[in-house]
Amino acid sequence: IKSEEWVCTKGEVDKVFLNLEETIKSIEYGNNRIHELLRNLNRFSKKGDGENLPYDVREGIDSTLDLLSFKYKFGKMIKVIKEYSDIPMLMCNPIEINQVLTNILSNGCQAIMAEGWIKVSTIFINSRIIVKIGDSGGGIPQDIIDKIFQPLFTTKWIENGTGLGLFFSKQLVEKHNGNISVENGESGAIFTITFPVSIL
Repeated sequence: IKSEEWVCTKGEVDKVFLNLEETIKSIEYGNNRIHELLRNLNRFSKKGDGENLPYDVREGIDSTLDLLSFKYKFGKMIKVIKEYSDIPMLMCNPIEINQVLTNILSNGCQAIMAEGWIKVSTIFINSRIIVKIGDSGGGIPQDIIDKIFQPLFTTKWIENGTGLGLFFSKQLVEKHNGNISVENGESGAIFTITFPVSIL
């Protein structure tokens, strides 16, 4: 029986341990990330089932962005710009408003090809909460911008969109006596969501 002995140099051993250390760090990061995602999923869906409850719009935006950052982390570099001002709690169905935020923010991420930014701002004025969500994805062609809230209308490939996300978003916003609109800015689309609110 022929036996062979493998002799590793110190440099090779150091390289093995370095790779092992990086692997352990990656596992730890992945584990922490999973716990963070589960926590945000819990925050995202824990409140209400058809029930109106006090809701912090900024917290909902943060949770949604965090969940989407995992989905769009690989292959894209998207900077998130937040401009939050003090706003009151919104009496609403949190699950439905989270769905609206997911649809709008997800569309913005998909519109960005490789590198860009998402900008989110909140303001309270004239007894209304105003949320603006913009992106650097190039905008919506003017000849179709008036159609994007129509059911089954989509500019995406069939595997990426059903044409119902913005339609349902509009329905949900209007269900809460709010309004949603879109316009093109210098770099991309800007969605404006407005909710009437009474101070709780």
